[in-house]
Amino acid sequence: MKISNWDDYLIHQVAKPFDTLGTDNPNFMDRLWFMAYTDDGKLQMMAGLGSHTNKGLMDAFLLIRHEGVQRNIRLSRHLKEDRSYPVVGPLGFEIVEPQQRWRIRLDSNEFELGCALDFTARTAPFLFPPLDFKEQEQLHYKQPGYCTGTMSFEGKTFELKSIPAVRDRSWGARKPGIVSGLSMMVVFEAQFATQSATLIYFDSVGEDFRMRQGALLGDDGTVEEIVQMRQHVTFETGTQRFTKIVMELENRAGRRRTMTATAISDLCYFSGGGYDGRHGKDYGPFHMEGERWNVADPSAVDTVFPYYSRISRFDLDGEPGIGHVEAFFSQSKDWVYTPTLSK
Repeated sequence: MKISNWDDYLIHQVAKPFDTLGTDNPNFMDRLWFMAYTDDGKLQMMAGLGSHTNKGLMDAFLLIRHEGVQRNIRLSRHLKEDRSYPVVGPLGFEIVEPQQRWRIRLDSNEFELGCALDFTARTAPFLFPPLDFKEQEQLHYKQPGYCTGTMSFEGKTFELKSIPAVRDRSWGARKPGIVSGLSMMVVFEAQFATQSATLIYFDSVGEDFRMRQGALLGDDGTVEEIVQMRQHVTFETGTQRFTKIVMELENRAGRRRTMTATAISDLCYFSGGGYDGRHGKDYGPFHMEGERWNVADPSAVDTVFPYYSRISRFDLDGEPGIGHVEAFFSQSKDWVYTPTLSK
């Protein structure tokens, strides 16, 4: 056991230093994640960091997609300092004001990416029910907001002001390969004039676990919890790249709404951030790697694990919005997509 900066705060819950976890599960992780994008869908950033405390590791990533190209940087280090220091090499995250403001910074590196963004929350976070299936025990919340600052990409610097963004905080034991164990996953993160939406729809292989959960978050503090969803997905011919998703939402009172997402961008692959099984692996005291993908040409990325995001125009019962959709569909040759909503 060792003490850390957190032990100065009056936040202990057990008679152990705060840096000691309540479980010895090696798959326990504490993660943060951000997404930001321009309204036209041409520029998109994704970044995250995770502490794998029982493994003595911290890993992080940042990727930017622009004009058909996605560039990635992934980093990891041994946890020599305490985990209250969320920095790996040139990439760092800072809590400026809890649940209100964060700062993301990627300094000079060999992969021609840079970032200096401030995230400002739009609403309070929405806490999802615990995810508890197949050795996965995880809690997480999401929060819509805006980012202001700069992104650098292959020699170009973009000045950005109040572009749409969302963040996610999760912690718990998450077994590697959780995404590949799903038959279908669709996550909506959308922003409208006076409210935002965060929605998760997924089925596990064999359909022994389902999730239909989320909320419409009003700028005035109202929360309309969604407890049922039905979907109809349209794909590019012969692919699993969606072009349009229609989702029927139902709240606790039985009121139904229709939300539609229509893709306007190239795909942005989570694999660039290590979501293909690379999180929590020991690459040495410090490691940095990355690559450049041509995501405008599907044949150039046909070996990339197909968990992706796509910026989309949204419509909620006639109200226009902007956002992104996370999507994954089973890679089993026996899987057949089945809509749960009549067209």
